[in-house]
Amino acid sequence: MKVLGVTGATLAIGRGLRAEPKMEEKTEFSAILYDATRCIGCMSCELGCSAAHGLPDPVGMPEVGVVRKADEYHRMVINACKTSTGESYIKNQCMHCNEPACAAACLTEALIKTKEGPVIWR
Repeated sequence: MKVLGVTGATLAIGRGLRAEPKMEEKTEFSAILYDATRCIGCMSCELGCSAAHGLPDPVGMPEVGVVRKADEYHRMVINACKTSTGESYIKNQCMHCNEPACAAACLTEALIKTKEGPVIWR
């Protein structure tokens, strides 16, 4: 009888006291999956990144032998390289690490992590 009474009380109270997890809208991490076998070097990912972060549009097109680097104005760049199967495209971007090793390893503190997440080159 005691078990039935406790079970009944638990079911009755449990429905009235439903606890729901607090829904937060803030995203802690974000990432981009890059498949080098499918990239055609169109730079639409660079344009999308620039638009999303309010940065200037990318300059130039990927060219073999010209290495473009990510910086505070271009967080993502696509570079072209020549391979045995033809031209391939390689993505280089700020990785938005939670605890960036590059910033921790920099002796001159030229790299820092902001509240928004990106590592800024000073």
